[in-house]
Amino acid sequence: MKKIFCVLLCVLPFIYFPKEVHGAEPVTITISGNVATAKLTGEPDSYTVQSKIYDTLINQKNVIKLIIDGKFGEDNASGMGRQLSYTNISELEVKNSNYLPSQFYCAGANGQPGKLTSYKDDGTVKELMWSSLSTSSNYKDPNRLIYFESPSAEKIYLGVFDGFRGEELIVPQIKESVHNTSSNYNNFEQMPNVKKINLSGLEELTGYGLFTEMPNLTSLDLSNVKSLTSMNFLNNNNTSPTYVNLSNLITLNEKYSVGSKTSTNPVYIKLGNSHPEKLFNENTNAIFYKSISPKLNFEVEKGTDIKVSSIGDSSFLSYNTNDCKVIWYIDNALSQYVGTDINVETNNLSEGVHSLTPVISYKGKEDRGFFGNMTINVNVYEKKLTAEPASQTTSLGIDISKFDYSKFVKNVKLGDQVLSSDQYKVELINSLATDTVGTKTAKIRITLKSDASKTVEVDVPVEVGWGNSVVYGSYDYGANGRTSAAFTLYTESTPTIVASQGQNDDNLAIHSNFPNQQYYTFNWFDLSNKQILKIDESNNGDKYIKASGNELKKDKLKEWGTAQNQAVNYGDIVRAWQTETGKNWLYENEQKQAYNDAKKAVYYEITTSGYRPLHFNQLTPKTGKIPIYSTNIYLDEHVKDYIDLKGYSNIDVKGFVEYPDTTSSGDKRAKILVEETLTTGKKVQYEYEVTINVEPGTLTYTVPKTLTFKEFSKSKSEQIVQRKYSGSLGLLIKDNRGSNKQGNWTLTAKASSDLKGIAPYLIYRNEKGVDSYLNGSAVPVYTQDKQVSATEPLEVEVSNKWKSTDGILLKVPSKNNLASQEYSTIITWNLVEGP
Repeated sequence: MKKIFCVLLCVLPFIYFPKEVHGAEPVTITISGNVATAKLTGEPDSYTVQSKIYDTLINQKNVIKLIIDGKFGEDNASGMGRQLSYTNISELEVKNSNYLPSQFYCAGANGQPGKLTSYKDDGTVKELMWSSLSTSSNYKDPNRLIYFESPSAEKIYLGVFDGFRGEELIVPQIKESVHNTSSNYNNFEQMPNVKKINLSGLEELTGYGLFTEMPNLTSLDLSNVKSLTSMNFLNNNNTSPTYVNLSNLITLNEKYSVGSKTSTNPVYIKLGNSHPEKLFNENTNAIFYKSISPKLNFEVEKGTDIKVSSIGDSSFLSYNTNDCKVIWYIDNALSQYVGTDINVETNNLSEGVHSLTPVISYKGKEDRGFFGNMTINVNVYEKKLTAEPASQTTSLGIDISKFDYSKFVKNVKLGDQVLSSDQYKVELINSLATDTVGTKTAKIRITLKSDASKTVEVDVPVEVGWGNSVVYGSYDYGANGRTSAAFTLYTESTPTIVASQGQNDDNLAIHSNFPNQQYYTFNWFDLSNKQILKIDESNNGDKYIKASGNELKKDKLKEWGTAQNQAVNYGDIVRAWQTETGKNWLYENEQKQAYNDAKKAVYYEITTSGYRPLHFNQLTPKTGKIPIYSTNIYLDEHVKDYIDLKGYSNIDVKGFVEYPDTTSSGDKRAKILVEETLTTGKKVQYEYEVTINVEPGTLTYTVPKTLTFKEFSKSKSEQIVQRKYSGSLGLLIKDNRGSNKQGNWTLTAKASSDLKGIAPYLIYRNEKGVDSYLNGSAVPVYTQDKQVSATEPLEVEVSNKWKSTDGILLKVPSKNNLASQEYSTIITWNLVEGP
């Protein structure tokens, strides 16, 4: 109940002289049925308006609705006894106006009971002055207003809403509510029917008993209010929970508590981040909170206690702990837990999902509206076996039975306890294909040894790489680098070569462009019991696989070793032969290399470090030139001139395997053996066929400078004068032109045709004693047949073949013109080639 009244305002004498309006009446009233319209002209003062209306309608009992059309001038009618509550007006409508004057309708202390149930304006009214609509609750008859609509009213004074009887008061546009400081009279109390109030535009509220005597209030929006200094704020005996939004509140009255001490229902007040530190609700029904955002789902191991919050870590809940509690239901049954935050002992919960529901209990009465349908789920589980995948990297064709699958997982735990590898068993439970490169998935099952019912399965990425592999290309059906074969070397105590597909899992033809043609071979040469291996392309080795283009990829690989595995030895060699020279590769450290030097075949030594390229078949023969009839000794001395070793220090030229035929000129074929020393000290030999050009030979001859005959005397008979010297006289013919060219020539002699001197007497007598004079035509003195198969150079000393009685002689007749003196003449020698 209020203790201060407004009686003085109602009895003060007041004299007012209305403003003179020229040319028109300031207030014109028309009545139509039960509706009266007051047209205001020239902004008449409120006293003039109210007096005119009062005088006109005081006896018009049938008029229940009044329309005010126009603006008011001075607000001067308060206390003049001209309130419209004396009329039968129950509906008031204002348009084209500016404000609603003080005590426009409100009855005074001794006035008539109010009848006004509805007020509305068109949005032109900005202010509603004090007691313009309502009266105090201690007057004879309280406010009967149940409908209020003022779209643009921003400021109100006391006595507008006080005692409002409607169920909703929605006025978010009002920014200021002016109260009476001396009496603490305010607009917001004694509203018996109101359920919802929206004053979200107000920034400040003060006054006595704000929002009291509103038993049905459930929703109050004061979301923009920053300062609240009311006494007895929300001191309601509310019949149901009330929800209040004060999310921007900064200042709260420090002298007075908030809420009711007697109500059996709580008031929930939502605050924001800048809320007052002191909340003054120790003994009231006011429950302050900031937000409700708890963690809604928990996964917890049985036996582990967990903290569960009803509002969340970033919020708070402030309440009178004597009367208010947060109780908890677990699986729809009331539990022993009480509090905003609780510690739940999961030992008391069965395995599975449990629902936890917080409920406000105020003075023993449960309210489920605050938390609504919020349910916090707690999944209680027995200690789980968990593990993380440990990604693996391996190479083509690896035997998966050799994997240590314990290394495929890490952080194996039972609950939070990290287990050692001897406490669990690890096994592969899917098929892990390693015959193609790429990322594969190994499905690993871990089983606890002490309790086989506890298992966990983990998918482990396994990256299958090329490793150290000889790889052959193929017909690339999918244009993604398909390969036809990969031979991966595993360097273990016993090295192994594994045949795999490489890229693409398929069983298509290796290369359809090479039907029934050899497309690739892979050959292994066992050197375990050899120190030297002489090799050539026709030697298939100790184990090989040979594939034609039309054969199927996977089917062909099955021919390699046992289950596509072949044990080999360190120091052995392999040959990689591929008809397409650009598709013969070696993978090292996942990098593709080509070591075949554009040749179809390349050889590798098997070492502890992997395949080691060999180069003995990649040397370059050089064409050499040698003299005809060069000997083997000469060839051996120059054998390195015919092979380019390309700087390989471990390759040497051993010598000729087959010498060239040097008995004739021209290009001749020879074979030279080279030898490469392996890392083991063993050797591999390889033949090269080289071309050696045998240079053409020559046919030359020399003749003696002189032929001296013995002295003779004249005689009566013909005499034969012999040469003074016999044997080698220097008539030498040399012919080293080789087989099929040597010989086939004739040596001729012809003396000077001078008839004087001894020229007419020179003869050539052959071995049969037939004489031919040399001073005529050229006389054959020696003929050499053609040597089809010469084995050595031809050298003929013609004069060495003469006896003393044949060859070049003097045949002097008894009659001659010779005198006793020395004679000389010229013999011309010719070597004529041909028959």
